[in-house]
Amino acid sequence: GVLQAAPAVTAGPPLTFTGITVPAGGNAVIAYEAVSTAFAPPTAEGTVTNSASVTGAGLANPVTATETVAPEAAPALTINKSLSPTTVTENSRLTYTFTIQNTGNTAADAAAAIVITDTFDPRLTDLTVTLNGTALTAPTQYTYDAATGVFATAAGVVTVPAATFTQDAATGAYSTTPGTAVLTVTGSLIFLPALYFFFFELAEMPLPQRFWGSLFQSVTMRTAGFNTVDYAQISEGGLLVMIFLMLIGGSPGSTAGGMKTTTFAVLAATAFAVFRRKDATQMFHRRVPSAVIRNAVAILFLYLTVFVTGGIIISRLEGLPLISCLFETASAIGTVGVSLGITRELGTVSRLILVLMMFCGRVGGLTVVFATITPRAGSELHYPQENLIVG
Repeated sequence: GVLQAAPAVTAGPPLTFTGITVPAGGNAVIAYEAVSTAFAPPTAEGTVTNSASVTGAGLANPVTATETVAPEAAPALTINKSLSPTTVTENSRLTYTFTIQNTGNTAADAAAAIVITDTFDPRLTDLTVTLNGTALTAPTQYTYDAATGVFATAAGVVTVPAATFTQDAATGAYSTTPGTAVLTVTGSLIFLPALYFFFFELAEMPLPQRFWGSLFQSVTMRTAGFNTVDYAQISEGGLLVMIFLMLIGGSPGSTAGGMKTTTFAVLAATAFAVFRRKDATQMFHRRVPSAVIRNAVAILFLYLTVFVTGGIIISRLEGLPLISCLFETASAIGTVGVSLGITRELGTVSRLILVLMMFCGRVGGLTVVFATITPRAGSELHYPQENLIVG
C-alpha cells in the first residue's frame, strides 16, 4: 500500500483511571485491551503510538510512558471457489475459478511458496490452467493426477499482491482494496463410457493401464481412430458402446465426424421434454427452435438408416457377423478409422459402400441430401393438420 498524507483528526477523550493508590516501594498494574479501528494506519509503514501519563497531587511532575506498535507485516489470504457452468453433461467443458484475495499489507510473493490444491470429482481431462489470464504449464507450474483428481500448483507459482489502503481526507478512516489473483482450471468430463470400459472390458488390466485405457477408448471413438487394446477381445456389449460413440462423434465446428454431440443433446432434451409433458424443448434456460429439432431428427434418421443398411448389406455379401459389419460402417460414417480387421477381406462392392459412407460422413449427411434433392414446386403449401397416434 501507499501511505497517504495524514488528515486532521480530532482525538477523542482520553481513557482515565482515578482513585489509584501505589504503596511505598510497591507498584500498581493496570491492564486494558484496545481494538484498532478504521483510523489506525494498516500499511507496513504505519504506526500507532500510545502514551500514558500518571498525575497526582503528590507528584511534582507527571510521569509519562510511550509505546509505539506497528501493524503485522504479513499477507492475509482468503480463497473462494466457483464452478461454471453449474449444469454439465458428458464431454462438456467446465471451469473451476479460484479467487485468492490478500487483505494484508505484504504481498504473497514467490518466497511465500503458496500452493493451491484441490481434488476434482468427477475427474477432469484435457486441463487448461491459467493464472490471471496467463497459461500455466505442467508439470513445472502445476501437477494433476487424472487417476485421483488431485490438482496442485507448484510452490511459489501463485503470487498475490498486497492490499492497497486509502485514507479518507475528511474523516481519516482507511479503506482496504484487496490484492487479487485468479486461478482458473478448465477440463472435460468424460465418464460414462470410460466407466464401462474400466469396470467391464478392461477389468483384467493393472490399475494404471486400466484407467488410461478406459479413458482413451472413450475418447478415441469420437474421431481419433487409434486403439491401444485388441478390439477382437472386446465383447459384443463393448462393441455396441463403441458403435454408439462413433455415431455421436465430436462437437460441431471441429474436424470430428458423427452426428455431433449437440445433435444428441437436442434429441435427449426433446425426449425429456416429452416425458415431462412440456410443450417446448429447453436447454440451459433457453428454448430450442423447432427447426433445430427437425434437423436433429433428420440427422438421426439419416445416420441410422445408412449405418444399419450398409452393415446389413456387407454382412449378407461377405457372410460376416452383423456386429462386425456394423462396427465397420459406424467407423466409416463417423470418419473414425478403427476396424476389427475385416476391411482387407471385403469385396469391391463392400469397400465401395464404406467409401461412400466415409464421404457422406465427412461432408455431412444433410449437406449431401440438400445437394442431391431439389425442392419441388408447391412445397411451401400448408395442408390441414391431422393428429396421429404414436407410441
